[in-house]
Amino acid sequence: LVGMGRQRAQFVELSVMTFGEDAAIACQHRRLRHDGGRQQVRVRVTHCGLCHSDLSIADGVFPTPTPIVLGHEGAGVVERVGSDVRHVAPGDHVVLTFPSCGTCAKCVAGRAYFCEQILALALAGVRTDGSPTVRASDHPVCGCFFGQSSFATHALAYARNTVKVPRD
Repeated sequence: LVGMGRQRAQFVELSVMTFGEDAAIACQHRRLRHDGGRQQVRVRVTHCGLCHSDLSIADGVFPTPTPIVLGHEGAGVVERVGSDVRHVAPGDHVVLTFPSCGTCAKCVAGRAYFCEQILALALAGVRTDGSPTVRASDHPVCGCFFGQSSFATHALAYARNTVKVPRD
């Protein structure tokens, strides 16, 4: 299963909760293209918290593109890893945390929680190269919310925001 970034995109049956520009929240179950990169981890979500930040998106406090899959307090089991991921493997239990760039002065100093790129990484709805992580048919659906979009049966996170935890 290693080498996700070198293989064609996979289609995964996902149930997702999306927030649309008409302020409607929709729960959908359909076949979505779930594109993983070399530094990404696909997680089957088993638990997810609801945070005030998710609600703030619905209230328009934070500008985000729509439709978007929200959720940023996810936990679950790794299903697949990109070719550059070394600290987790399929079957590992993980929690997902906030994204960070790993290259700014704050990240290099070990203070990723003050990452200078956090807002762009958390709210853009796409990867740093502008590509989407989730598509419905031929239409992109914004993902990567806080580096995970965990209001779904599966989340695509970065290795940097995936933390291995004990199974119990």
